[in-house]
Amino acid sequence: MGEWGTGLCGCFSDITLCLITYIAPCYTAGKNAEAVGDSCIMVGALYYLFPFAGIYLVAKVRGKIREQFGIEGKRSKMGEWANGLCGCFNDCTLCIITYFLPCYTAGKNAEAVGDSCITVGALYAILPIVGVFFVAKVREKIREQNGIDGSFGMDCLMHLFCPLCALVQDANQLKQSGQATQAESMARE
Repeated sequence: MGEWGTGLCGCFSDITLCLITYIAPCYTAGKNAEAVGDSCIMVGALYYLFPFAGIYLVAKVRGKIREQFGIEGKRSKMGEWANGLCGCFNDCTLCIITYFLPCYTAGKNAEAVGDSCITVGALYAILPIVGVFFVAKVREKIREQNGIDGSFGMDCLMHLFCPLCALVQDANQLKQSGQATQAESMARE
């Protein structure tokens, strides 16, 4: 069976398309319809003028896309995070270490995926916005290694708005997949 090219939350993989769809969703709905042989103007206009009728037509277009590419109606099972984003209290020691020294956990997570512990940890401590980029890249590697759906844009948002929870979730995932960081090793002692 085929798979979707990007996940449902993978809209940031094409920023231009993301912006166009945000500003004029009827345009994207029409273009998608045109790509599967339906009327671009009819679907786009109905989506704009009568949203409920437009949603019905867009769902029909989505069904045609699934048929053309052999994508199952139900999404194929992807990997999942070992703990939810708010599951940081599943490992209280790691949670406390991350609360007081997030740069340490960030560095150890980076080290576990083959990046520089000192570079990522220092950037996270000294230049937090730059550090967010690097820890999001680490999260992206963790997702790819574990087959977890997502996008780099979502990884950035997670580390920007829920930084401590995201760091702990990343560390727990590394521990679950056998790539335990030193922070988890300390937590087990």
